[in-house]
Amino acid sequence: MITQQQTFCLLFLIMTCISAQKPCGLFIYDEVGCVSSTFEKCSWNDFLSACQATESNNIGCSATLNRLACINQLQYPNQDWAYCRFSGYCREITSSTSCSSSLSKPACLAVVGKPCQWQGFCLDMTGQQFQEQLAKAQSDPSFMNQVNISICQSITGISVVHQSSAFPYIIQLIDKYGSDNAMLNKYKAMLAIPGCLEVDVNLLNLLPCTAAGLNSAACKNITTPGMKCKFQNGQCVNVTDFSNLLCQDNINKEACLSITNIKQPCFWSNGCQLYTGMADCNIKIQPVSPSFCAAINYVDKSGNDQECFYYQKKQKCSELCRSKSLQVITSQKSCNSSSYNCVYQNNQCLFKGVKSQCGLLGQNQFSCMNVNENCQFVNGICRQITDLSTVKCGDNLNKQACQNIIAVGQVCKYDKNNKKCGVLKLDFFETCENLQSVNENACRRITDSACYWVDGNCKIAVAKVSCTTRGLNRIGCLQSNMGPCQWSKEAGICQNVNVVENQTSCESLKLVNEFACRMVSFKSNGQEEHCKYNPTNYSCQLFQKELVPPFTINCITQGLNKRGCLDVIDPTIACKWTSLGCTQLTSVTSACSGLVNVTAKACALITGEVCGYDETQTKCTTSITKTAKSCTQFVVGKDSVLNGNACAFIEPDGDLSCYFDTTNLQCSPAATQLNKIYCGKSFPNKFACLSITTQGQRCQWNTLKRLCEEIKMPTYESCEYLTDVNDITCLGYENDVEYYISEYSFCTKPGPTDTKNKCIQFVHTSGDEANCFSGKFPNLHACVAKTEGQNCYFNTTLFQCLKLEDADKPTILDQIMCKQANKDLCLLVTTNDQNCQWDDTEKKCYNPDKCSEAFDAAACKAVSQPCVFVDNKCILIKSSNAKDYKCADANDNEKACYKVAGESCSFVGGSCTPLTQDLDNDICTTYTDNVNAVSCAKIQKEGEKCKYNKITHLCISASTQYAECNIGQNEQNCLQENSCEFNQFYSVIQGDTYVEKPLYQCKKIDSPCQYATSNDNCMQVQSQCIWDKVNSLCLIAPDLECLEYNNPNYEYSSYTCGSVWASIDTKICAQNETSKLCEEIVAVSCKSTTDSLDCKNVKADCKFEKSKCVQNLVKAKVCSDNYTQYACLTGSLFCQWDLDSLLCKDYLDETEIKCVSDSKPESEVQAIVSAELCYWEGCYLKKDTLKCTSDTSTPTECSEALSPFGCKSLPDEKYCYWDIDSICKSQTDLSLAKNLTYKQVANSQRTLCLSPQNEGELTEWWEGECYSVDSNISRCQDDINIRACEAVLNDEPIQLCIYKDNKCQYADPQNTLCTDTINVFTCVAITTPGQFCVWLGQQCSTLKDDGFPLGKYSNVNSNTCTKTYTIDGQPNSKITNPIGVKFGTDGCIQSDPLVDLCDTPGLNYYGCLQTKAGACTWNGSKCVPFTQFDGKIKCSDYLKVSAGVCEQVPSLKCTWNNFNCIDATNQQQCTDSLSKEACVQQITNSCQWLNNKCMPQNIITGVTSCGDQGTFSTAEYSSVMSCQMISFGGLPCRHTGKGCTTQIDLLVAKCNTPGLNDIACTMITLEQCIYLNGQCQIYQPTSSQCRQLINVSPQVCADISDSTQLCKFSKLNNKCVSVYNYDLCSSPGINEFGCNSLSVCKWHKDEKYCTCSSILQGVKFCADYDYSTCKIQSQQCLWDDTSQKCRAKLCSDLSTSNCTNVTMNNQYCYLTSKNTCRGAKTCNEVRNVTDCTKYLINGQYCQPYVNDVCRIKQCVDNLTDAQCNGSCYWTGSYCAQRLCQTFTKKEQCMGTYEDGTCFWFNGLCIGLDSCYKLQMYYDNTDNLKKDCNTAKIMGNQCYWQRAYQYADSYECSHNQCKPLGSSKINCVGTEINDHVCILSQDFQCLRCEDVVDRCECSKYSGNCYYSNNKCNSIQCAQYVEDSCALFPDKCIWHSGSKMCLIICAKLDQKSCEARQSATSQCYWDSKLERCNSGLPSKIVIDTVTPQIEAANITITTSSSYSQIAMIFIGLYLLD
Repeated sequence: MITQQQTFCLLFLIMTCISAQKPCGLFIYDEVGCVSSTFEKCSWNDFLSACQATESNNIGCSATLNRLACINQLQYPNQDWAYCRFSGYCREITSSTSCSSSLSKPACLAVVGKPCQWQGFCLDMTGQQFQEQLAKAQSDPSFMNQVNISICQSITGISVVHQSSAFPYIIQLIDKYGSDNAMLNKYKAMLAIPGCLEVDVNLLNLLPCTAAGLNSAACKNITTPGMKCKFQNGQCVNVTDFSNLLCQDNINKEACLSITNIKQPCFWSNGCQLYTGMADCNIKIQPVSPSFCAAINYVDKSGNDQECFYYQKKQKCSELCRSKSLQVITSQKSCNSSSYNCVYQNNQCLFKGVKSQCGLLGQNQFSCMNVNENCQFVNGICRQITDLSTVKCGDNLNKQACQNIIAVGQVCKYDKNNKKCGVLKLDFFETCENLQSVNENACRRITDSACYWVDGNCKIAVAKVSCTTRGLNRIGCLQSNMGPCQWSKEAGICQNVNVVENQTSCESLKLVNEFACRMVSFKSNGQEEHCKYNPTNYSCQLFQKELVPPFTINCITQGLNKRGCLDVIDPTIACKWTSLGCTQLTSVTSACSGLVNVTAKACALITGEVCGYDETQTKCTTSITKTAKSCTQFVVGKDSVLNGNACAFIEPDGDLSCYFDTTNLQCSPAATQLNKIYCGKSFPNKFACLSITTQGQRCQWNTLKRLCEEIKMPTYESCEYLTDVNDITCLGYENDVEYYISEYSFCTKPGPTDTKNKCIQFVHTSGDEANCFSGKFPNLHACVAKTEGQNCYFNTTLFQCLKLEDADKPTILDQIMCKQANKDLCLLVTTNDQNCQWDDTEKKCYNPDKCSEAFDAAACKAVSQPCVFVDNKCILIKSSNAKDYKCADANDNEKACYKVAGESCSFVGGSCTPLTQDLDNDICTTYTDNVNAVSCAKIQKEGEKCKYNKITHLCISASTQYAECNIGQNEQNCLQENSCEFNQFYSVIQGDTYVEKPLYQCKKIDSPCQYATSNDNCMQVQSQCIWDKVNSLCLIAPDLECLEYNNPNYEYSSYTCGSVWASIDTKICAQNETSKLCEEIVAVSCKSTTDSLDCKNVKADCKFEKSKCVQNLVKAKVCSDNYTQYACLTGSLFCQWDLDSLLCKDYLDETEIKCVSDSKPESEVQAIVSAELCYWEGCYLKKDTLKCTSDTSTPTECSEALSPFGCKSLPDEKYCYWDIDSICKSQTDLSLAKNLTYKQVANSQRTLCLSPQNEGELTEWWEGECYSVDSNISRCQDDINIRACEAVLNDEPIQLCIYKDNKCQYADPQNTLCTDTINVFTCVAITTPGQFCVWLGQQCSTLKDDGFPLGKYSNVNSNTCTKTYTIDGQPNSKITNPIGVKFGTDGCIQSDPLVDLCDTPGLNYYGCLQTKAGACTWNGSKCVPFTQFDGKIKCSDYLKVSAGVCEQVPSLKCTWNNFNCIDATNQQQCTDSLSKEACVQQITNSCQWLNNKCMPQNIITGVTSCGDQGTFSTAEYSSVMSCQMISFGGLPCRHTGKGCTTQIDLLVAKCNTPGLNDIACTMITLEQCIYLNGQCQIYQPTSSQCRQLINVSPQVCADISDSTQLCKFSKLNNKCVSVYNYDLCSSPGINEFGCNSLSVCKWHKDEKYCTCSSILQGVKFCADYDYSTCKIQSQQCLWDDTSQKCRAKLCSDLSTSNCTNVTMNNQYCYLTSKNTCRGAKTCNEVRNVTDCTKYLINGQYCQPYVNDVCRIKQCVDNLTDAQCNGSCYWTGSYCAQRLCQTFTKKEQCMGTYEDGTCFWFNGLCIGLDSCYKLQMYYDNTDNLKKDCNTAKIMGNQCYWQRAYQYADSYECSHNQCKPLGSSKINCVGTEINDHVCILSQDFQCLRCEDVVDRCECSKYSGNCYYSNNKCNSIQCAQYVEDSCALFPDKCIWHSGSKMCLIICAKLDQKSCEARQSATSQCYWDSKLERCNSGLPSKIVIDTVTPQIEAANITITTSSSYSQIAMIFIGLYLLD
């Protein structure tokens, strides 16, 4: 049955369709009807509230246009193209993909992907039409300008693009060429083209590849930066994949030059061209593509590969940063400054700022192979490899990738010569250290030595490798000391062992390293176990605590655990337990209290705080008492361990002096050491501190710190304030001489009667100063001030006042500082930078800067210091800046003249001038004038040793003393004794380059010798030093022969002796350890020599270190590790001995190996190679000659064989093998043969060849030889050993192998066990139930592990994957971060919830329950489909299921979470695995239920419709949010509970009705709503302005109470808009102030609505009453105490007893079911009653609806055929509203119904609501005219008449007033057939009967009146005489007939002629087509009317709104 709302909707659509077929002018006050009309082009005028016809096509996509006007739009007023679509209203679109008739022409021509044509509408093109239009566009440019994108793209010959995409770029060009008129006009002309336009080079430089309409030519010519274009499939696209492009593809230049397809080396030359020649990287062709460079494979004449890249900046090939010239170390600067953005690092020039050195554009294969990263060269591109577990040796890898492959079974080696990675076949001679450029699997194959992998080489493992070190083999694992390791026999790998506290006992650990033993913490019988490591059997061993010497356990005992470590009682060592085990401490940086788990001696190492040892807690403690019995004991008889601070802290009995002995780490008595210990670092206690006499040690006791400190001088503290100091402090006291010095600065040590340890002021007594205070003890200041007349100075080392003897003056005065000299010596000091001045007031000598006080040249010259005058500044010369100044800078300042070093100067006659020199001939004494020092230093004459006399300023000839290095010494006098160095130049930076400038400076060599202060230290320096026993100096050794180092005054270090040659080749130079002199000795063993060269000749494995030749205990890992020739040649590496350099080097392939034989004597064998290389030639190394020698023996037993080949020649039954010690042995016990290695059996027969069974030993017997197996090519049927069978990796086809019956054969995976001897392919292929297999190490095993994570095991079968992350098939809280897993080609991989089905192999618990591709559950061991839907009534009944199950739950709102179904909310994501019921209820996301899944729905504005089944629609099963987002056709939309519908039931709909879109929201009448943030909600009042309220219901506008806001509701815009003068009182949503602003309207204050003011004339409103009046009118009014205002009484104000049968203020009152009184004006407002039919409102009984809602009776309420009558009809099953279209027979088709008056056309009954509609159904005008004049539609007679005044066209219309036009004179008051004409506000001439609004009717009083609910005409004839006189402009009283007649001018032709015949009052003027008064005359002159009529014509044809308004105003003024 059709519901009421369905009926309403149907009627609405029918009426809309009917009303659309009316002219614009008839839509008075109907904005929605105007925009919905389809009769002509209309535009809504909001100001006039009128619908107006428009022909304008430059309005743009305005919402005020109807469909015809919308699609007529071409441009906006600013000339932008109007891309419009009409969908409910006219809106702008960005793109369209279909040829819709709702598109404007520009939008039609811009349709993408469809060939559209514009034929007044946008239409599809047929194939033929397309070809025709394309041909026309090719030949006709003007036609081309009008075609759509598809045609545009197909044009050939010229470059074209479509306007829609070119527009913004044309605008840019207009802006750019605004001043160029020609270009400006050109581009403006382009803007005027709506379709296809030809492009120029400027536009081609802006357009993107994706610009719509680009044809092939334009696409190819695009030059826009960054645009890489290709024309394919008829359109231009942006290219992103350059690996498959071809040079001959239709591409632009940038795409061409981006090609990376190595088979397509391209270059650009008038298009993209393929290069077919040969090229190197320096080829001149450009521009080229990256593939051009990548394809270059060039080797230069020197055999060097040429690396090549794409130089993008210049689009050519280049070596760039990898140029050979940039790779040498001397090119570092060139590399770093290169324009290629390079950086020099790791001894090569690399690309800077790139993520990887591989993957560079155009990188060729040579370069790729040279990159030190994981790269492979594939399809011409060098790519970085991210996963090395998936590649194989043969995958074209570079060296680093080859070396880093970790894939199982891939044993790879990189061939450096061929630059190729390949499979490594281990030969018998391969050793760990021989394996280079290999991957880690190769190292694991080594079984005879500890081996691991690093940087591509196998290394002999040392302890410092972790358990997980790559490639670590078994021996290396057990020797590791970097973590607890255990070798797994099953897995064949080294792994971490978990040693658990209190669980793992010492003796339970087997096959472990020592680290594992360290971690043991286990109690046995209540006692902690003492555990250590047994390296013999690789196990942990118990031991008992040692109590008495001798001590065998110490800190470094192997594998010592914590208990064992802390129980070490050896008193000579300090141990600490750390996470790394037991360590021996030699120093400590931590705090005392933080030092725990240590032995006692460790606490003595603490510095910075008091520290002792707590034996109980085995830690250090700061709890130390001050009192002690001695320096070592607190308690008698028990020694305590103290650190230095504690030693300083204690005060032993008897004021015993103590200090800390840093050698023995103990506190010791200091009495005998006071002249040797130091203030600070010796930690003396107070008694010792104050007694220290060590030279230079100024000590003071710091009571606060309880430490002795060294005082720093000078000090500002007074001498007498120094207390708790030693005597040296007082003697060494000094103040800063730059400050004030007085006798208060004098200081001395206390005398016998003075307070001890306190300085006193030195009081000078006359005579004391004799002989420089000999026997007295003045400090520096007293010495300097009181010794005038003597040559005294103060020695700051001895702190003594000394007399300077004349002989010592040159030396001392050139060393001391100014402050040390007294007055007599002050000015004589010549020490560099000491410019001494004597202050006679303060009696001090100091070093001021007087230069800075001079401000002009004269003053600067006068300063008695060396000042230069430069840049108007007086500057003091110092050693550091002297080189910067020249003679002229000295400004004739004498002292400055001698100091400048920038050039040679002489000072003569008071002037400083440059000195002319002949450096090759001048001698030291050539210069007699005073000269500067540099003059002397420059002298170069051979034999001349010059030095500079600073006092006489002369250059003298004198040899310098040893280590005397001063300015003025020339080079020959500087380099004596190797103590000084001479610098002739120094470098400065000028700009970007270094420039050398002259310096001529002699300075001391900075040698480590000079820092050695004692004999012992000097002898240990690793430099050529000698000890001067006389002067106690460590000096640089002079260049002498070995035996010349024999001066008894010197001692020569062993380093010095070993650094020189012996005089005889057979001897070496060595130090005599007794005399410390050098001597020559003969070497007999490693220990017999300390010379490096002699060491090389020892026939033993020696090395030279610390100046000694010692035995080498570490096996060489590379050839260069071998020092001696013997070690080089007898080792297992491929080495050769270089006789020139005497070095062991890697064997060079070009070195020819020859063997000594009968035909080749030893003298002819030059190549000295190692034993392993001899074997290659069938020879062996003869150890006495160390040369390869031919094996000519014929052995009969294994032991007789001399070489591997002799061993191999023996028969199989001898069981011979060549052992690693180069001896042929016999393995008679075949049970032990399994432990042999391939290296041992490589030269054996078949039996032993196939016997090895240890992991990694892969052997094959083939054609009589024993080979190492290449697992990648082996097959199951080959003759291989058991390990090789397990290792088969041949996958072409995949080999499933099993070893049984003593041979390798094919396996059946369905019947094979994990424990069988099988290869990895079989292992992972096993499907036998219950078999959980994993490939570990080198074999397949049963996996007992449970709950393991992904990645733990890389090779497993599918069954095993199901066990991941679960224990016993169930989740467990102990497992963290579980994930879904399934079985893939590479084992267990992460599951993919989007594709995995329930039966996907290996799906684990989480993978099963996480999948979204199937409805699955977990049965405890595997994943199965879910089928148990029956009997479940809530979401939570579905447990442990996948998301697919929740999606399939019927009738419930479910979602999926944590493997269970749960109740879904309405605010979830569409992808949240929602059930259908939950999907459609989503309110925050647009979702749809499609293909049994909930998925996001894309709602496209203006395209997606509501509730249709089309492509763009919200079909059934869409979410609430989807409906809310619909904006299509101006139609409402809501949610039905499962989908969307346009049917809105306004009787029950509220703001919160689900799914209301913006249109539906504004239709709600029961509440005030607003559509905000994508949803409809109750409007909350705000302070918003009227026009700011958008998408609101009308009542929101009506309730605006701001008196300045004149507001109404616009249905067109769904918002509040301003009220204009022409608005109706009944305008929807009009508010009080808007209402009252209209002249004919008034606001009903009580009932809150707007109506005609005439209706309310005299009406009294309760709202206007005051309190008293309100009380009087209590029947109708009520005083509101809250608002303190009177208001109308409502039904709700009545009591229940007074509610029945009462009407209150036009409301019918009724009692609700809740016993409250409510009011209703119609049945539709009745709510909450039990029986609707009891209520009679407006003469009709109400009908029940839904949810206690009533409604007005409708046809559907008639339940029988008999009841169904009137406008209703019986359909056969229910009663429905009668419409014309319901009639099926012509004879029935009559009458007027809701859809109009019925007419029969073409076999259908059509309802017409206007005479205009008739025109749609007639092709013949005559028939139309005939039927029009007889038709009566909707009560109106139709007439065939002119379309407008003076028009040539005619139309069928009921409005006979229309032809009168918009002239007020012609229109207003004219009577036609009982109708009076009026002029509407939009200047249309209408009948009164055409006015619908009552208030509008009242505007035309005198012509119209309102009666019987309609507007009626008032004719003059209806007026009596008095009334007639009131309207002289249209009526005249005819006294003869006593009638009021209309004036002649208001009559039509028919009436005029009738009047003329009857009264002769009027006549018809046929020329002017008007009725005139009086009689006709021959000449009629009318100057006004023609102008008016002309104006009328102008008005009709004008399209300008402003012109219309002005003309209308003018017409009214004329009247």
